[in-house]
Amino acid sequence: MFETTFLQVAKACDETRRDIHEHALVFQSKSDDNQQDEEYDWSENNDVVSIKEIEKKDNEISNLSETIAKQDETIAQLKSEMEKLMSERKQKKMFRVHMLKCQSM
Repeated sequence: MFETTFLQVAKACDETRRDIHEHALVFQSKSDDNQQDEEYDWSENNDVVSIKEIEKKDNEISNLSETIAKQDETIAQLKSEMEKLMSERKQKKMFRVHMLKCQSM
């Protein structure tokens, strides 16, 4: 039961991480397409707008990276918790086996 729950949570985290990564790639692809489609007037005003757009996109990528890092941390915590639960389960099982052996003597 613990294994199943952990695997479901880990799978959901992996899927979310993949979705975020795919979203970032799509966003970057659309950004590249938009840059190719637009004709730039390289006046000073457009340079300022372009820099602001770049900073905005950098912030979005940074936020996505932070989200992925948090999910990796969550996965590590869940793995640790799962190992702890499995260890407890194994100890309980060994205790039950010991008790059954004692009763049969």
